[in-house]
Amino acid sequence: MKIRKLLPMLLLAVCMQVIFLLPQKAYASEMIPVTPNETFYGTLETADTAHYYSFTVDKQGYFNIDFSVEDTTADTKDGWKVELYNEDTGQCIYSEVLTSNTVLPTFNFKKGTKLYLSVSGEYFIYASDVPVGQRYSVNIKTVEDKSWEQEGNDTADTSTPVVAGKTYNGNLYWYNDVDYYKYKVDHFGYFNIDFSVADVTVDTMDGWKVELYNAATGKCIYSNMLTTNATLPPFNFKKGTELYIAISEDYFIYTNEVPVWQQYSINIKTVEDKSWEQESLVSSDESWSIRSKSATAISLGKKYNGNMCVADDNDLYKFSIDKNGYVTVKFDPNDVESNTGEGYVVNILTKTGTKVSENVVKSVANIKIYLKKGTYYIEISRRSSSSPLLKRYIVSATHKAKIPAKVSLIKKKGTIVSWKKISDADGYEICYATNKNFKKATKISLEKADINSYEIYGLQEGKTYYVRVRAYKNAGAGTKVYGGWSSTVKVKRR
Repeated sequence: MKIRKLLPMLLLAVCMQVIFLLPQKAYASEMIPVTPNETFYGTLETADTAHYYSFTVDKQGYFNIDFSVEDTTADTKDGWKVELYNEDTGQCIYSEVLTSNTVLPTFNFKKGTKLYLSVSGEYFIYASDVPVGQRYSVNIKTVEDKSWEQEGNDTADTSTPVVAGKTYNGNLYWYNDVDYYKYKVDHFGYFNIDFSVADVTVDTMDGWKVELYNAATGKCIYSNMLTTNATLPPFNFKKGTELYIAISEDYFIYTNEVPVWQQYSINIKTVEDKSWEQESLVSSDESWSIRSKSATAISLGKKYNGNMCVADDNDLYKFSIDKNGYVTVKFDPNDVESNTGEGYVVNILTKTGTKVSENVVKSVANIKIYLKKGTYYIEISRRSSSSPLLKRYIVSATHKAKIPAKVSLIKKKGTIVSWKKISDADGYEICYATNKNFKKATKISLEKADINSYEIYGLQEGKTYYVRVRAYKNAGAGTKVYGGWSSTVKVKRR
């Protein structure tokens, strides 16, 4: 039933397309080839006359079309209808009725693009309203200028390549136009994109939709509507990352709210700065082996900048410590301070991806943890949709080497051994054996920091045992770091 309803609609669409293309094919034999930068003339012989001028864009840059009226004192009636078409597709690019000397908007089509210009009369009822017999002239003025985007680049595959530090100009030549620029990050640090409007005094309607995409995945990184000059937030992608900048319209109902033919420009400004995290856009759903390879290596004691560039961003920093001790990770939500919403999640992970510390952070925080020497990662992500996006934070890690002190005093009373507590110990380990070399020894872990005595059970009566004690610190992921053994005491069950 659905197919039957769909077929008439498809047939209608095909018929409309054929009807639209027929005039372009019929007029092909009437085309008058013209050369850019040379003036040519025409006169409408009748109210229904139409002139067609074909030309090929001969420069990489832009061109303007000067339309002039020979006798500016004459009554030009309702004027001339001037239209510009893409010869290959038949798409109308520009259409306007002109009654006096006019410079058409700037056009910026790729070198080699075939176009044609149509000049005809425009009347609603009376043919006498067409300026028949009045001579007009046209000059297509092309300018070599590599700072202009090259239409048609309505897809990422046809994007205009750009480099940092240069200004590129463009405009939307119809309400459904999309301009694509391709940029490859060529530095270590961050960059901003400056978006500028050529004439800030004009009404920019609903403005331009400016978006940034990951070229490899097509994922949108940034999207915003701009109606005036603006500097986009800092982006900090790894050197070599390919990105697309897409500029289009975003009208809800009315196409006349699109700033068609208004010139804009973009400029990518890079800053070489090794204190910035290098975004790789590796998804948090990827395996740890892939994610860990994309981590930004940091040095202890130095501050690093980063931001959550997409909703599910997951920033990884890699650091190493060569001795057991305390690591303090300082996290500062610099750009948002007291306005962090649900805040950030800041985790510390081992080299295998195991979490040893998980923290929700809404303000400046110092996360202190005891770690065994080795390689670790700091993982930063947004806690929820209300958490900051594209706001700078600062992170650093410091290390203070320290191992648990040696248990210096041990006493016995029967089968009870006691010792002096070690400050900041997480627990103690007792080791006893029937020989002073502690071969085949028994070990007992006491997972309490405030304990300082223990009664040993199960000893054989009349037999001498050798006992020693050491303190330990928990180092995350179930690992322990031990201090030195105490002196040995002899214990005998009587």
